[in-house]
Amino acid sequence: MMKMTMIRLAIIAMSLFSFVETISCQQVLVVGDRLGWTIPPAGPLRPYDAWAASHTFVVGDILVFNFTNGDQDVARVTKEAFLTCNTTNPIQVNKTNPADFTLNSTGDWFFTSTLDKHCELGQKLAVHVLASGPRNYTVGGPLGWIVPPGGDIVYKSWARTKTFRLGDALEFLFINGTQDVAEVKKEDYDRCQTNNTIAVYSSSPVRIVLNTTGEHFYTSTYRDHCALGQKLAINVTSNTSSSSSSPTSSGLAFSPEAAMPPSTSGTSASGVVCAYMLTFFTFVAMVFFYY
Repeated sequence: MMKMTMIRLAIIAMSLFSFVETISCQQVLVVGDRLGWTIPPAGPLRPYDAWAASHTFVVGDILVFNFTNGDQDVARVTKEAFLTCNTTNPIQVNKTNPADFTLNSTGDWFFTSTLDKHCELGQKLAVHVLASGPRNYTVGGPLGWIVPPGGDIVYKSWARTKTFRLGDALEFLFINGTQDVAEVKKEDYDRCQTNNTIAVYSSSPVRIVLNTTGEHFYTSTYRDHCALGQKLAINVTSNTSSSSSSPTSSGLAFSPEAAMPPSTSGTSASGVVCAYMLTFFTFVAMVFFYY
């Protein structure tokens, strides 16, 4: 009876945590961070290219352009107009600070200023918008990575509710010295054989980026852990949307060598609210599991 109760609680807790992981948090991104929207300083660095390269843009995100009224404006333009700095026929112009643009479609978005020479002097931004961004999955939810109560059904149930795509990441949480994570081949996974592992990770947290499609198999090298159900099998599918780098003024992918360190000043109120939501639902999930 106690064993069945523990299994039910584990599954309920992971279901709640799965809901936490699927909460979609809209990003409000301040263009240029502390620099704001202005003619950038002269030099080899292209700060708006660097800023775009340091972010992932997803449908529903909001770009906020901060500037001094009367000194700047923001124009959304076509790619051709962006490349030639031709602002005679913009898609949209906003002259009031702050200027907000909701990214409501996938693909490339281009922005500049209609004021004389501002575009030529580098006041231009190109971003690539994805249908969805990479996701981070905490394996087992609040249970973490342990020998699960009830056997391998626990991690099977956790994986069954997920769709894993290229670029997503698995995070294994455990107490160092009591567990490890071993990536293995299917035949070794089926036999709980860990003498010929692909990779072994022994320091928590273990974060594994899913960079190949197909089946991936994980277990522990600790004695009997695999046989007792500490094993995970997932299938990774390809993304349905392009994940190409943000376009730049030259039409080429941005070079990391020219990147500037990202700033935290663009953190939005919605991001704080989202963080509280995630914390709340995680707490609820943990209460269900432990009590």
